Amino acid sequence: MEIEIAKTLELDEAQERLLSMHSVYNVLTVILNQVSQVGALAGDFRLIAPVAEVLQELRQGLADNAATLTQLRRVREIRAAIVGTLATLAPVIPAAQVDRYQRHLDNLESVFNIVEVRAVELLERADDPQRWEVFTVERLATNLRHVFAAIAQNSFGRYRVVFSAEGRAPDTYLMDFQFEALDGRRIHMPSVFEDVIRDLAANGRKYSDPGRTVTVRMVETEATLRLEVTDDGWGIPEAEIADVVDFGRRASNVGDREQPGAGFGLTKAYAVTRIFGGRMWIRSAPGEGTRVTVEIPRRAPTTKYRVRSSTLDG
Repeated sequence: MEIEIAKTLELDEAQERLLSMHSVYNVLTVILNQVSQVGALAGDFRLIAPVAEVLQELRQGLADNAATLTQLRRVREIRAAIVGTLATLAPVIPAAQVDRYQRHLDNLESVFNIVEVRAVELLERADDPQRWEVFTVERLATNLRHVFAAIAQNSFGRYRVVFSAEGRAPDTYLMDFQFEALDGRRIHMPSVFEDVIRDLAANGRKYSDPGRTVTVRMVETEATLRLEVTDDGWGIPEAEIADVVDFGRRASNVGDREQPGAGFGLTKAYAVTRIFGGRMWIRSAPGEGTRVTVEIPRRAPTTKYRVRSSTLDG
């Protein structure tokens, strides 16, 4: 069943700020988990306590916009301090766990690469959160591939992610990214919309079992930008579809399955949709998967504009 979401979101100021920092919250959660795993390998969580406290403070402080922007400007310094501290634990890691310890350090490097990109994005749009930019189709697809490759790396072999059906295995997610621009190369859209694409794709993967497919399709027309994110995962009970955009709400059929994140990716997607005068529909059923559709009015670019072509590769 497909339902158009038309409810009014009731968010306080702290919740609104957390939504704007949603992508940073998620990667800080991943980093904190990696740090905790290193503490477990070392056999003494006190060794990583100072680093964990810094990360907890950063995550809790995301509701304070000014303080967060200050910390984002220090992201390379914070990265060096955290990675450096964990590197000093090498002598206390049991020989049988050295390989796993090194994999945690490698994972942290990949996640911090993403954090640095997020920091640049957030700082650039801090003065104008509703700014529009021109993104190359290549940049959009490449950045998504980097994000989901890092997510798979952090799974420590529990699953893999591929971006074409060739060579796909039973434990492998297929992430299919399709971007259709009017000129075939570039899409003009709100800069924050890249967050929405990434969050909805991440939800599709998160709420599906390994071996499933998540399709991201964005079409630019003369009148609209239309985004569809479809998965064949767990789905949402019909009675709950209209409410899954509420802050922190997750469907009841998630149950006891551990899923990282704050639970407001759909909230942010809906809030952004409303800000730009758009509409959202959700089609879902338990065991049949979910399709989230977002459509916003298109704004034609001016003759002079900045093209965002850089990717996580730099």
